[in-house]
Amino acid sequence: MSEPDFRSAAHQLAAIIEWSDDAIVSKDLEGIITSWNNAAERLFGFSAEEALGRSIRLIVPDDRQSEEDEVLRRIRRGEVVDHFETWRRRKDGSLLPIALTVSPIRNDVGVIVGASKIARDVSERRRAELAVRNAEAGRQELQQRLQALVAASHTLLVSPRRDDVASATVRVARQLLPADACAVWRLHGETGVWRCVLRDGLSEAFAAGTGVAWGVPSSRTVVDVDIARLPPQDRDALLAEGIRSLLTVPLHVRGHTTGLLVFYYRDRRQFPDVDLQTADAIGTLASAAMTTAELYDEQRGGQRRSSFLAHVTSLMAAATNDRDVLSHVVDRAVPQIAEWCAAYLVDASGARERVAVAHGHTISEGTAFHPGVVVPGVAQVLRDSLPLLLADAASVHPDGLIGVRSYICVPLVARGRTFGALSFGCSEQGEPYSHADLLLAQDLASAAALAVDNVQAYDALRRADRIKDEFLATLSHELRTPLNAILGYARMLRSDQIPAERRSRAVEVLERNARALSRIVDDVLDVSRIISGKIRLNIQPTDLARVIAQGIETIQAAADAKGVRIVTDLKPLGSPVYADGDRLLQVCWNLLFNAVKFTPGGGTITVTLRSVDSEAVVVITDTGIGIPREFLGHIFERFRQADARFAREFGGLGLGLAISKHLVELHGGRIAVASDGPGRGASFSVNLPTGRSVRSAEVVTSG
Repeated sequence: MSEPDFRSAAHQLAAIIEWSDDAIVSKDLEGIITSWNNAAERLFGFSAEEALGRSIRLIVPDDRQSEEDEVLRRIRRGEVVDHFETWRRRKDGSLLPIALTVSPIRNDVGVIVGASKIARDVSERRRAELAVRNAEAGRQELQQRLQALVAASHTLLVSPRRDDVASATVRVARQLLPADACAVWRLHGETGVWRCVLRDGLSEAFAAGTGVAWGVPSSRTVVDVDIARLPPQDRDALLAEGIRSLLTVPLHVRGHTTGLLVFYYRDRRQFPDVDLQTADAIGTLASAAMTTAELYDEQRGGQRRSSFLAHVTSLMAAATNDRDVLSHVVDRAVPQIAEWCAAYLVDASGARERVAVAHGHTISEGTAFHPGVVVPGVAQVLRDSLPLLLADAASVHPDGLIGVRSYICVPLVARGRTFGALSFGCSEQGEPYSHADLLLAQDLASAAALAVDNVQAYDALRRADRIKDEFLATLSHELRTPLNAILGYARMLRSDQIPAERRSRAVEVLERNARALSRIVDDVLDVSRIISGKIRLNIQPTDLARVIAQGIETIQAAADAKGVRIVTDLKPLGSPVYADGDRLLQVCWNLLFNAVKFTPGGGTITVTLRSVDSEAVVVITDTGIGIPREFLGHIFERFRQADARFAREFGGLGLGLAISKHLVELHGGRIAVASDGPGRGASFSVNLPTGRSVRSAEVVTSG
């Protein structure tokens, strides 16, 4: 048996040290540097020639010299200083955050003669942690402000008079977004002139001016005005008032900017996102109140209807879900402005549901629908996003209604999205609906849409928070499991607690858990790349059948261990698939892994490949636990699982399907899922274009 080549091993060790990404430094017991690798030069700025022979205190800040004393004391006692985070000084005098591990060095007879130090730059991690803390602080501050806005919102809706609304708007705005001054400006449509209708902190001379064209946003966006770029006349007026910064919030009535809420500051500032979002929320709520006030002024003769709108709007503002919002509208519309009223919502799949209905004695529910000629009122309004007024509806039966003389249907629209409709009907005993009634219905729908959008946004935020918390809990569990195994076996190996004959098995456990950890990290990094648009594809002719076979080969051991049979039927394709083979393998592995994970022992997974209409179609079908129908529309969303218990019972982060969908779509393809429900299995299909007509085949594609 030949002697070990210690020289070769020593050369390898030296090379590892020299080219390590971490700074590796050795010193004697007096702290004199005896070795200094390339990473130490990069990290601290001192060359090896400058560092060797000098005290390690060269890089220790003055206020941390006691740390070095303590490190040397512990090294002399034979202790290891493990993962100690501190600061060290570069050659240029700047400070660098590092994670430090220091171990004693012993000679051939076991006497401690020095120390080996490994230093790792943790700047990026600290910056990332700071960014997360700042983002969380901003989110919490915004949430607190929005909660305060909700609490104060009733003050905007107490009175429908425009002056009262303007006064309440300024009071609420000053509470939530402190400024040196604040004012509400209104556009007088007859003259096209802006007038200050309420001010706080501004001089009378400034408020008497009319030159606020600089503050009119082109959309519903809050504007951070740079006064240095304004025309001289406007700039001089602001500077004379001592104003250096402006934040302008548009106030909209019926889609038009008819008012402005302006915050004035006497110092130059950059507004954080939380200020802009708060200002936008104030503007949205104030716009709803202004809409009510404008309607009140325009229809003084119809004071009862205006009061009704204000009352319903205040009730909607207090509602906690979209159905309650619409129930308030419907319940109070009858008999105030209608004898029959219904509200409809459209879900993510496009299905329409009537969520609330009310009617008086003249139109009974039992006879409300007519089997004959029907005008598709709601369907038409949802399709076109346009209001519908039928002054005489007795002969056409809109939506099948009978006993209805006149009919109005208006869409519910928020942020450019039509998600529902309101229908109003009056009987033969009532007056036919007029254009003024249509305007009232549109205003009511506008307020209802805003209220529904607000509660849906709040619900979405709560769901996102819950999903985030569930994901973080799952991620913590998924990381801890392989980490515990790696740390446990590593410690046992280091302390020689594992017999020689079992060390190979221990290394296998380490490798398996390290691979599991790597997959988790890769999934999280892929999601990060997807969000930032940095996924890249290396497109080339790809044997899709071989990719599928590789995916099956990777997962076969897990399937065999579980007693799940995999059946394949891979037909040859007429044209090649131009794709990134590694990324398609990732898609196949994700789908197969899910199929094995959710299929009980004795089950079957069927994998087919076909060429259909210039597309390669891969279908993976299992006989597993199935997917609830209501969850099918969310199956490809990030961090989502049909049941939070799945994460605990089956493991996984809920990222694989979201990543797969993005990768398939980057290839110009599409992915779909089908399931007949729990216990009925699931089927995933991937369609990919074949031939050189694929756009992404011509270039390396970036997400």
